Amino acid sequence: MTERENFEAWMTSEQWFHGSDFNWDGPRNCYAEFGIHLAYKAWQAAKVSTQEQMAALAAEWIEGSEPAEFGRYWVRYNTDVGPQYCSAKWMRHNFCAGSDTNIHNIWLADHSRSINPLRGVTHYTKLPDPLELAQQLRDEVKS
Repeated sequence: MTERENFEAWMTSEQWFHGSDFNWDGPRNCYAEFGIHLAYKAWQAAKVSTQEQMAALAAEWIEGSEPAEFGRYWVRYNTDVGPQYCSAKWMRHNFCAGSDTNIHNIWLADHSRSINPLRGVTHYTKLPDPLELAQQLRDEVKS
């Protein structure tokens, strides 16, 4: 399928448009209906952006569950409903405050309200430094 055919199939299945809504103006190289053309351009941009983001993330994912250094990471973990993602802290925790015999390295999910470790981590990637991330966001807004 061509990119336009994929877009039209998506619009038909998700947005309930029909074949007659997709009138392509060949000489102008765009959809005759401005709203449809605007949706097509947004769909193209979102598709490219998503592919770029996924490629960037995939290049940085590390398979495993025990990073060499402690800190905050974006993790992939398995659950009974399939893989899930969240931010978590890789840390050393003493489960018995009165002694130093029960110290373990654990994943603590940021959304967790208890000290129960996050289990089933299969992949991780380092979260960007907050200052670096803030600068990247400012640069994207400017462009």
